[in-house]
Amino acid sequence: TQASFSLDVSEAPLDLVWVIDNSGSMRNEIEIVRNNLDNFIGSISDRVNLKLMLITQAGDDSREVNLSNVAKNEGHRQLDSRINSHSALVAAALASCPENTNAQNPETICNKRVDDFASVRFNEVSGRLTEEFRGDAKRVYVFVTDDEPEEVTDANFLQMVQPYAGDKEITTFGFVGLKKNGGCNIARVGDSYARLAQATGGAVFDICEPDWTAHFDKLAAKVVVLANATFELEGAEIAKVVKVQQGSDELNPSSYQLDGNKLTVDPEALSAEGGDVIVEYDYRG
Repeated sequence: TQASFSLDVSEAPLDLVWVIDNSGSMRNEIEIVRNNLDNFIGSISDRVNLKLMLITQAGDDSREVNLSNVAKNEGHRQLDSRINSHSALVAAALASCPENTNAQNPETICNKRVDDFASVRFNEVSGRLTEEFRGDAKRVYVFVTDDEPEEVTDANFLQMVQPYAGDKEITTFGFVGLKKNGGCNIARVGDSYARLAQATGGAVFDICEPDWTAHFDKLAAKVVVLANATFELEGAEIAKVVKVQQGSDELNPSSYQLDGNKLTVDPEALSAEGGDVIVEYDYRG
């Protein structure tokens, strides 16, 4: 039996959280995001069932970003909160942690009170994303900052948020400083964001490049593949997958796994531009 799946048109749900640093050194980068966010949303909305959640200070100042009315009318959301240089991961984690974590799991790091963090103003976002996340959606975080995180870092971010993501593994991306040079005034190199992206199968993009067109295109391609890397095969009892290919390229069997009727493919083995995914499989008996 053979089945074909498209990566270009899908109802696969994707919950995408953007967190943008509002510090003064970020004015140029914020302008780039402000000018491109609607186009980015449009570039993937017809390929996945997208829900975008933006955490950053709203307003018309050069350090602020307003989610457009078009995006809001499409069901996307903004949590209005000022993000400083070190607090992107704090804000994302506290917004993603249920407010009643003490009743659910007293051992989780989510139980650190907001007051335990220096950035106490995040009371306003604490638990707010839990009412927005969809249980069947792939969850992705995108961080835009020119500094390193403190309090919540790559060492404990996943410990805070992964237990509340169900069976969906979290992936992170970052628009961060990759190196210091005279032509780009970043606060610190984003090593923590790079480690976090590597650990979750994401990527980081150089915030110092003047044109982010390629960055947005690569991010769009990657999140579309992430959302579409699981395929439901039809049939009562599937014995085995004979082969999986994208276009004319056959995938290594180590890159996919069958669980009942659900076939999960390593997103790194797929390409958004590689064409349909074709699965050949056999039934039992």
